[in-house]
Amino acid sequence: MKKRMLGFVLVGSMMLGFGIGTRAEEAEVNKTDESVTAVANEEVNKEKEEVSEPVKQVDPPKQVDQDVAAEKVIVKRKIESLNDTDAKDKVPGLLSRLEKAVTMEEVQAISNEADQLWADYALAIEVNSYKNTIRDLQKLNKITKEKADELIAKLDNAKTVQEAKDIFSEVAGLIDGNAFAEKKDKLISKVNELTKQGKLTKEQSDKFLGQIEASRYLAELEIIEAEVDKQVKLNETSGEGEFKEKYATIEASIKQYVEQNKLTKEQGDNFLAKLKKCQTIDELNALSNEIEKQVKDNEATKTTTTKPKSILPQTGEKQTMVTILIGLMIILGAGFVFFKKRQAKNN
Repeated sequence: MKKRMLGFVLVGSMMLGFGIGTRAEEAEVNKTDESVTAVANEEVNKEKEEVSEPVKQVDPPKQVDQDVAAEKVIVKRKIESLNDTDAKDKVPGLLSRLEKAVTMEEVQAISNEADQLWADYALAIEVNSYKNTIRDLQKLNKITKEKADELIAKLDNAKTVQEAKDIFSEVAGLIDGNAFAEKKDKLISKVNELTKQGKLTKEQSDKFLGQIEASRYLAELEIIEAEVDKQVKLNETSGEGEFKEKYATIEASIKQYVEQNKLTKEQGDNFLAKLKKCQTIDELNALSNEIEKQVKDNEATKTTTTKPKSILPQTGEKQTMVTILIGLMIILGAGFVFFKKRQAKNN
């Protein structure tokens, strides 16, 4: 019995040893496989990283939008016109900010600031004019000093032109109408003269004349005059007034030359097309010279190609003469035959 039990123990020990050895080999194999797999995966991932590494893109050079650039030119002129106002010390800073602006919002914000400075300047002119008028009314004993001081204090606190007008309306009826009428006539003459000189366009002139006619107070006329001077300054900077007047003159002359047959219809259309492409005064002057030269060439061509009336018969006249000759020959032949027959009969 003991021998049998000992045999079972030996057999079990052998089986257990065999199983443990097998598991160790399997573990070793699995460990080796995992190492190989890890190395393979690492190489694959490395290759993927090398392949999938994003290509660095070079950003195109930043460009300012054309609309923004065009708006900046307009706003720059507006800002530069402030050099004639009390806000001229603000001009360098605004121009510096405008130069750095890259969006329409930035440019518009700067433009609004310039507009506000102009509005403040216009308000200051109007308030000062009203205050001077009130002091004059006080000197003429048309209002008391207390009333004058009260109105001037209100004007100093006015925030808008309309508010200043409302304050001044309390004494507007006491103003000397002669001074207003004289100022009005002088301003109308000034606007007309500036238009004649090409410093204001016809459209701008009509706008200012309409404002002058609608004005009621002396201060309003002074505000309008300040706006006129501002517009002239802008026109001189941009050349707008002179350009538009020159453009209109050339356009009218082309149409007139075509109507007078000094230019052909084709030549006129060609010159009008060139006119639309002109951008500067120099281009307009060059085109004007070209038109005048073409008109002279056309007149010279007409003179050399004019022929005197021919004294020789035309083709139709030649045919008529031949027909007449044939008719005469037939008549003479018939007469000759008739004459011969008559002579033979008499014989």
